[in-house]
Amino acid sequence: MNKNPNNQGDTSDTDLLLLMQLAKEDDDQKEFESTFKVFYNKFKAYIFTICFQYFKHDKSLAEDLMIEIFQKISQKIHTFNPKYSPKSWIGKIANNHIIDIHRQKTTTEKDGEQILMEEEEWDKFIEDTNKHQELSSPYRKALDDAFKQIPNEKHKLILIEYYRRKTYNKEESLKDGELQKIANMFDTSIPNVKKIVQRIYSKLDKLAQKELTKQ
Repeated sequence: MNKNPNNQGDTSDTDLLLLMQLAKEDDDQKEFESTFKVFYNKFKAYIFTICFQYFKHDKSLAEDLMIEIFQKISQKIHTFNPKYSPKSWIGKIANNHIIDIHRQKTTTEKDGEQILMEEEEWDKFIEDTNKHQELSSPYRKALDDAFKQIPNEKHKLILIEYYRRKTYNKEESLKDGELQKIANMFDTSIPNVKKIVQRIYSKLDKLAQKELTKQ
């Protein structure tokens, strides 16, 4: 292992992470900061790209997330195992943080109720799943209530991300590139993303119809 982190050409990605890990274990703040600076310069473009592909409508948010992810990496450096690819390890931390942020953004409190999708996204969802329903009908409220009953948090977030991208891109169906980004974000595959969305279509409609009978 090259112990001179300032010589970027001679220090592998794995060695950089191991040097940071060692400095952290030895409580050597000066060595850690020196190595971390090299690591930051080497990976900032990679991590920013991960953030920006999910929040391309907000460059400032992507930049803030990039900084937060570097902080997460600093906190979790002791968990790095050299038998794994550094980029895979970094990417997993980045994606997990983005999912957490996405969950916070999609479960903000408004008037005491949990808002899980924006109105425009619900419009697109209703158009796709139940074209005969009026957008202003009680069906929208029933869908919102039904959505909260789905127990699988990951599946709900996949649906939210699917419709956020569909609404933002103004597309009738998402291209494989966008579907792959969702798949990467939730550590799954494109076929599984499609299957989850289709499954929730059916389940939500049944739950919404049940909710409507209560009104």
